[in-house]
Amino acid sequence: MKRCTADILKALRQLMSRHQLNAYLVPSEDAHMSEYVADCDKRRAQLTGFTGSAGTALVTESEALMWTDGRYFLQAEQQMDSNWTLMRALAKDVPTLTEYLANRGFARVGFDPTTLPFGRFIEMRDSLAAGGTELVGLPDNLVDAVWTGRPERPLGRRLFLLTAEEAGAGPAEKLALLRQEMQKCKAGLLILSALDDVAWLFNYRAVGVIPMSPVLFAYAAVTPDSAHLFADLHESALAEFKQHVAETGVQLHAYAKFQSELEKLVAGSSGRVWLDHRASAAVGLPVPKARVYTADSPASVLKAVKYAPERAGMARAHVLDAVALCRYLHWLELQLAAGSPVTELSGSNQLDQLRSEMEGFVEISFETISGSGSNGAIIHYRVTPETDRPIVPDEAYLVDSGGHYRCGTTDVTRTVFYGAAPGAQLKRHYTLVLRGHIALSRLTFPENVLGSRLDTHARAALWTAGLEFQHGTGHGVGVFLNVHEGPCAISGSRANPHEIGLKRGMIVTIEPGFYLAGQYGIRVENVVEVVPQPGIAEGFDGLQFLTFKPLTLVPISTKLVDRSQLADEDVAWLNNYHAEVRQVVGDELKKRGFAETYEWLVRETEPI
Repeated sequence: MKRCTADILKALRQLMSRHQLNAYLVPSEDAHMSEYVADCDKRRAQLTGFTGSAGTALVTESEALMWTDGRYFLQAEQQMDSNWTLMRALAKDVPTLTEYLANRGFARVGFDPTTLPFGRFIEMRDSLAAGGTELVGLPDNLVDAVWTGRPERPLGRRLFLLTAEEAGAGPAEKLALLRQEMQKCKAGLLILSALDDVAWLFNYRAVGVIPMSPVLFAYAAVTPDSAHLFADLHESALAEFKQHVAETGVQLHAYAKFQSELEKLVAGSSGRVWLDHRASAAVGLPVPKARVYTADSPASVLKAVKYAPERAGMARAHVLDAVALCRYLHWLELQLAAGSPVTELSGSNQLDQLRSEMEGFVEISFETISGSGSNGAIIHYRVTPETDRPIVPDEAYLVDSGGHYRCGTTDVTRTVFYGAAPGAQLKRHYTLVLRGHIALSRLTFPENVLGSRLDTHARAALWTAGLEFQHGTGHGVGVFLNVHEGPCAISGSRANPHEIGLKRGMIVTIEPGFYLAGQYGIRVENVVEVVPQPGIAEGFDGLQFLTFKPLTLVPISTKLVDRSQLADEDVAWLNNYHAEVRQVVGDELKKRGFAETYEWLVRETEPI
């Protein structure tokens, strides 16, 4: 159901008039450029009614526009009311936000400096200034002022403090590594503003602050001889946390003190001030222009290559997760065969329940995408009571889900069909997607190659049929941290100057798909580890060659496969994958007494 936004837009425009603004910019992000934001920071969603994780709203005196990418076009159309115009990013004849503003002749465009990346602010400011438009930072967010019943900012109550043995290194060792990187770049001050970077550095995870993202609201500042952490912890967690970080000598400050202390830290340091490219304008503006050094934070780069205990934990998390997902898919098959009603929402709830029964489970890692038939064609569909529909045997069902476990994070998508015989078109499209998944999974590549150079392998089969999908092929995955983690990725849709090459020990996803609006969606996703290619001891000129090892161990539906369209190498990969699934997950199912699900697993992993 679309929510009427007329009243909040009217109130916002009244505030804009008081500040003499022609337009006001409302990004999706919080002060840390987080993908998932706390309820109190969901300003763009509150303003527009669109709940997708990516998008930027612009309100002028007479228009309300919202830019988002291809993943969310259908969702935005369904959720936004007639007050809003959807701007389809990268579509033909659709201007970018900056292009639109540059052509309107506005005098003043307002924004909250905490919600706009510093680099983007500089680009927009300089571009708009050429046409006489001023980008005006306001100390208070205007949406907050017109948001009735805005939630309070949550405190960190439930903390998980990781030992050095679990994390692979303690906070003191990680600080030493950061300082080595700072020295190389002649930086006298490093600011960590990404919440997962700070959590990684100090080996903590938090639950109940940002849904599905086990972090605290926090900043960190590192100098050659000091470290500062700005965070608000609940009193019940404070003493244990202080003991946890005691060896680092870190100075603890209130979260709200960051902005004032930042100015002191900048003034008291020498050399460059290293800012992550995601740092907000509020972080970057106090730093003298000549001292600003913007690059991927060293914490992000180091975090991308997992320590051995982290890799082992991720492997274990995926076995636990496979048990839950196999139980769900088996349960769903039985329910549909018996004619028992299951909807997208009740199915999603059942899957959540089965995950919660696994030891070490903490929370889901993102909102489950449970899409039957045409809803599966909405790439990042989120079922609601209003959109909920039955899961029926003669429609494709796409389920994309994951969990945070004490030892790791999962993200897996399977597309299934429980009817007697899927149609030829559905089988053809599914097989093309699977061919792309296998092609990338089998690939051998040199160390440090950019994932964007590998992306076409996942798309080539679809391209030969004149088909495409509008999302990235893969993303990094955190270890009991954010399920979407940079700076490594596999995506060729647009240039990313911050992408880093693939290295041994990185963990990413492979998830090609295809989406036929109004009919069905298809996606096959595994989490994989970057490992040495065992067939190449040493490559040309000493290069190390790598490949992908699946961590996700869940049957890939063979009912939807057109065997005649697979090469022998594809069939061999699929059969070998299923043999490993049967052995590893089958043993776990038998050990836990899930005999019927084990029998289901055997059927689902039969060679083709």
